[in-house]
Amino acid sequence: MDGNRERRFGSGDLMDGNSATSTVRGQGMLWHSLSSGEQTATAVILTALVILALYIWADRTKSAPDGSSGLAGWIGIRDIAPWQARLLGIVFLAFAGLFALALIASYRLVGAALFADISETTPAQSFGIGALLVALLGAPFLIWRSVVAQKTVDITEQGLITDRINAAVASLGEEKTRGTGDAAETLPNMEVRIGAIYALERIARENLDFHVQIMEILCAYIRENSPLQEAIQSPHEVFTRLTMNNLKKWTMNLPPLRSDIQAALTVIGRRRPEQKRAEKVNSILDPDFCINLRRTNLQRARLIGDFEHSILDGAKLCGAWLEGSFAHALILDASLRALNARKSNFADSDFSGSTLDAATVIECDLSRTRFWYCNLKETNFNGTTVQDSDFFMAKFKNTFCNDNADFSYSRLPENQLGDLNGLLDGCSRSVFIFSEAGTTHSQSIEAALQDGKLVSLGVGSEKDTRSKWSECLSRAGRSMGDFSRSYGVDGHP
Repeated sequence: MDGNRERRFGSGDLMDGNSATSTVRGQGMLWHSLSSGEQTATAVILTALVILALYIWADRTKSAPDGSSGLAGWIGIRDIAPWQARLLGIVFLAFAGLFALALIASYRLVGAALFADISETTPAQSFGIGALLVALLGAPFLIWRSVVAQKTVDITEQGLITDRINAAVASLGEEKTRGTGDAAETLPNMEVRIGAIYALERIARENLDFHVQIMEILCAYIRENSPLQEAIQSPHEVFTRLTMNNLKKWTMNLPPLRSDIQAALTVIGRRRPEQKRAEKVNSILDPDFCINLRRTNLQRARLIGDFEHSILDGAKLCGAWLEGSFAHALILDASLRALNARKSNFADSDFSGSTLDAATVIECDLSRTRFWYCNLKETNFNGTTVQDSDFFMAKFKNTFCNDNADFSYSRLPENQLGDLNGLLDGCSRSVFIFSEAGTTHSQSIEAALQDGKLVSLGVGSEKDTRSKWSECLSRAGRSMGDFSRSYGVDGHP
């Protein structure tokens, strides 16, 4: 038995520290020096560690709410690319393998201490083995202490962020007094308020767990400080005979939007990709979250950037400048007179009940958009894609559809085609038209029907013609927009 112990735990394999060559040789023969039982136990330990590492890697590489990979976020790394997350996972697995090898070596040393003849162990080796045992026993407590310390740091950090948000929100109501005596008046302190808005933007970027709440704060600030009641009424809402040139001049003379409101809109529009991912994660818990600017005064505002899924119901956007993505937006019953939108995406949006008189919508994407009951007097759609869109009960007058404006597969009222300048001369194909009872096709419409530019849906109710239109779109591999978010009975605004 002593001979077996000497063979299995001999100092020539691990205990001989006098020769570097023998040490390297001993480490290289470590696995072969183990018995079959020890090899089996070591293989089980190594397999368990690898499985645990793979599980943690698979779980932690899922997208975290802040947009970083879970493993990266777990160790405090933010804004990491997917390929960096995969590389981090590989490094993590490598460390797990090294830990397994260290555990095997520890097992060998502890086994030597327990089963070898104590007379064979030198004082230095005994001291090393004792230190190793203390380290192994103390490791779980050290890890637990680190976890508790990290939780304490996280709680403290959350408290500091909350304090920063509260201080910024308090500054949003800052005011200043101008003048003295009876002539004194209280005005918003623009410098402080704009600074508070940009402070909230920085907090939202650095701490994505608070991003959605900060966006809701900014939207509420816009709604409360620029309500619909403060909008200047257009004279065209009263005097319908005024020309569109007068309307454009009127919008140019509108006062500019308040600088703090414009700053809040700018912050909302330039959200980063990781912030948008945080919004998508939050939408699972709070499906009602969106950029809500309902019933606000945004005359001469500049909405630039990402406003997808936003709500602008009843807003006044006369003379506003829109540039960016407004896909899936709800812009119901809004005033968009003399609006300027260029190279923007409005796909799957709903403009039902809105007024776009003298609006300029050039080189935009309006695919699968709904324009029910819209006023489109001298609206400029030049160069715009308006495919698969619905213009039921829309009112056109001298509307521009030149420069290859594409209305293919859209539904239009036949009695309004004469006011769509350039429609039949452009690239539009298979434009679906519905007629009123007793309507007789004009010669130009008959020619367009024969040429395939127009497709008649016949005479019928809105539901009937919409059903026929939907069937035609399905056969062509196309579809109408999804307006399930729009309010009203059966989709009516």
